[in-house]
Amino acid sequence: MANSPVEITTRTAATAIADGDLFGLYKLSSGLWNKLTGAVLRDQLIGRTVSVSDLPSGGAIGTAAATVDVADVIVVNQTTASKLISLPTPTNTSLFRRFTVVAGSTAGLWTAYGRYVRPGGMCVICYIPGVGYVADNMNAQQMLYATATTVVFPTDTAENNVAFVTIPGGFMGTNSVVNISTIFENTSGTSSKTVKIKFGAFNPYSANGMMNAATSSLCLDKPVIARNSTSAQITQAQLMFNGSAGASTTLAPPTGTVDTAADVLIQCSVQKVTGGDTTTLRSARVTFSYGG
Repeated sequence: MANSPVEITTRTAATAIADGDLFGLYKLSSGLWNKLTGAVLRDQLIGRTVSVSDLPSGGAIGTAAATVDVADVIVVNQTTASKLISLPTPTNTSLFRRFTVVAGSTAGLWTAYGRYVRPGGMCVICYIPGVGYVADNMNAQQMLYATATTVVFPTDTAENNVAFVTIPGGFMGTNSVVNISTIFENTSGTSSKTVKIKFGAFNPYSANGMMNAATSSLCLDKPVIARNSTSAQITQAQLMFNGSAGASTTLAPPTGTVDTAADVLIQCSVQKVTGGDTTTLRSARVTFSYGG
């Protein structure tokens, strides 16, 4: 009997099922089991929606247990403008997750992942295990501000500003590009005007002697390019178009040192030598391309 051969039985998932040994099936197929569990979790959350109230100071939208653990559609009812928001890390960090984030109220959403969501719009943000949150299509050009409403500058000789948009601190990456496009018009008066485009304390465009004909216009398209830093910018110095004459420069490109870790106000200004001249802003656009 001591020399009798010993039968060795190799248990497989199939034999475990045949024997009704579910615990054995779990031990033998734990990887598959975990995948199935994750699939069930994702299936349970498809289309489930949570609503988040206004975040006056920005920051995380709430706890994971109340938001990303229980839904994949998140409606943020933001009314406080220019606040950076983020999603909490899911409790289960081993699963790929896909979230639809909706701007459900009057203010747009500035996400910590390089995507701006206009009021009523939405974006997709994915959670990638080992990486974290990444916005879908994050490098596409985005419209941050747009208006075609005519703004008439006051009949005085002060420097008068028109604010466009405030980019919250931390939104811009180290290689992002902000493009500011404007059209100014003068319809009466021949005094010169000083026109500026402002990115915080940096003026990517500043020139005097503009629009000094009774009928004249000024079209500007100024990129503000982050120079592999959150506090260094550069732009081109060329004047795109000045009324019927046209003009350009051979100046060195202007550079700025605005710290985009803090809020940045983008605006323009006009200052007239003769206050009675009629000068207007006819159109303005601010677009953005994220560079991490």
